[in-house]
Amino acid sequence: MGNVVDCRTYYVDNFNSIKSVISELDDESDSIKKAKELFDNQNLKNDLAYIKSNFGFLSQVIIKLQNKNLTLHESLQIIINARDRLLECNGRVADKVKNKLSFILQKNKGFKTLQSINKILNGESDEDNFSCNLTPGQISLLKYAPTTSCDVERNFSQYKAIIRSNRRSFIFENLKKYVVVACNTRSKCEL
Repeated sequence: MGNVVDCRTYYVDNFNSIKSVISELDDESDSIKKAKELFDNQNLKNDLAYIKSNFGFLSQVIIKLQNKNLTLHESLQIIINARDRLLECNGRVADKVKNKLSFILQKNKGFKTLQSINKILNGESDEDNFSCNLTPGQISLLKYAPTTSCDVERNFSQYKAIIRSNRRSFIFENLKKYVVVACNTRSKCEL
């Protein structure tokens, strides 16, 4: 996975360098004037520090969850750990984030189902008396069930690009070849 730096971390870690570059620019455009005003605003520095200290870990959480080799247990543990870290955050924004996360997790029936399946796969008793129409063999196949749909959404975006309106000259034979190349390229990138 390497070191991932999101924009919040970048701006926090390089605030003074970016500010000095911005201050050297001529005030010819409104965007440069606005940027200078923002960098002079003490609230911006405070807000960036608050965001990094409370939510800076979230980009790493997202990257970890995109790993295809995680077991269901590992994925759920990452989510639970992130939730616990968010619950420790303070401030008005943190309260909104905590409320939103709580609402999403309570509303998400699939997440509850995955938690119940995880308990079964770990040999724990399920107090909720989880019942579904899956056989024991099917439940055992869910050991590596993904908890996110990032991969699926990425595929849809790639396939949507294939059928853009400016691709009217694609004949079916070339379309098949394009899909095969796209799939093979994607498979090699994942190795």
